[in-house]
Amino acid sequence: MHRRLSYVDGLRAIAVLTVMVFHARVHAPGVALEGWAKECSHGVDLFFVLSGFCLALPTFEKLRAGGRCEFDTVAFALKRFLRIIPPYAVAVGLVSTAAGQVTVTVSTTLSTGGPVAIGASVSDQATLSG
Repeated sequence: MHRRLSYVDGLRAIAVLTVMVFHARVHAPGVALEGWAKECSHGVDLFFVLSGFCLALPTFEKLRAGGRCEFDTVAFALKRFLRIIPPYAVAVGLVSTAAGQVTVTVSTTLSTGGPVAIGASVSDQATLSG
């Protein structure tokens, strides 16, 4: 029943790119990005608004179709967890490995309904060899 709105995904991609341009400008003071680049900080606002719309759209479609919608909070949270945490853990692992300081720990007790902990510790004894 849920349809994908590709133009909204495109706008979200533009929002992410504007945030990246803004941060590149802020964190690289020698780079002169004038004019439109000054307004790239609004990409975060645009991204949050579009993300909220994308999250609410399935509920609105269910309400329109049947006049009633039940929301399963646990299923929603689990889907979000499984969508966000694995790429996050991979990114932390790759960055840690690239830095030569990898210690990534994952502790889960989802089957028992307990807490889930994912963390990374960074060694303070990093060595760079050229």
